[in-house]
Amino acid sequence: MKSLVVFLIAAFASSSAHALLCNPAQELCGFVKGQRTSGSPAKPSSSNNIRINPSAVPTNKMIGIEGLFYKGEVDVSLARGLGRIGAAISPSNSEETFFGPPGLESDIALLDRKRQAIKYPGQKVTLATAVNLYEKKGSGLSNISMNLGIMGKYHKYDGAVTPGGGVTLNIGPLNIGYAKYKDRHHLSMADYLLPDVYALVEYEVETISAGVFLGSLALDYSILQMYMPTDRWETRVGTASIFLKRGIFTIAVRSEDSSRSSYNYSLDTLSSARGKTESFLGAQLTAGSHFMIGAFYNYYMVREVSLAATLFF
Repeated sequence: MKSLVVFLIAAFASSSAHALLCNPAQELCGFVKGQRTSGSPAKPSSSNNIRINPSAVPTNKMIGIEGLFYKGEVDVSLARGLGRIGAAISPSNSEETFFGPPGLESDIALLDRKRQAIKYPGQKVTLATAVNLYEKKGSGLSNISMNLGIMGKYHKYDGAVTPGGGVTLNIGPLNIGYAKYKDRHHLSMADYLLPDVYALVEYEVETISAGVFLGSLALDYSILQMYMPTDRWETRVGTASIFLKRGIFTIAVRSEDSSRSSYNYSLDTLSSARGKTESFLGAQLTAGSHFMIGAFYNYYMVREVSLAATLFF
């Protein structure tokens, strides 16, 4: 599977002789102009953006379907824009994805999942909608738009719905986003010999992000705060994407400060270190005028390679 990432990178390199660099502010670059203008353009997964900040739902006229494939499973998200308003639904979780918040689980479950390279199990469905509050067409800093979004996370175990909202402001090449939502997780006690018991943990997630377009390069930096009942966890992610006429190449670094255990891949053990650092690599190529395929390394935070496909029309 890792060879897929190498292949996609090689495809970018081999086509560089044909002037591949692309400016998404001026032209269509791997569907970016129609697909990602509402949220952070540097991050490779639109659906993950939407699950964290609902104002990232595209409002321009489009239909987008994103699928992430890993170990025989697929995470699918659907987005629809109508012009000034858009909606999206995703039955996938953002927890324990590279650009999302940390997951909640016992040390036994964490150790077993990391050893087997299994993605974090989901418990919720996210529904989000966004509206374009203001838009002014222009050049440079006079090109301004603002989106407001709301969302609800439906929790499968008890049927509860937790609310959230966010806002995104674009000023020329600058992008600023803020979101906050309530969340909850039913923590299984099976590892403590209580197979039918679940402990409910309620918390809030707050995110602020800032990004900039520099020609064919997009940079983004986000800070995610997770307010636990007795602690505060923080995740910082720096992302850089290069936009090409035939696709997107992304690298990112994530640092986490939390009280949950850390898995040491070299020693195959858990430690109590609060600091945790991971890296991400992604490559996506257009295949026709409405389809994009790609490969992500470490999207599910188990140092795996997953495949991505996006249909956009």
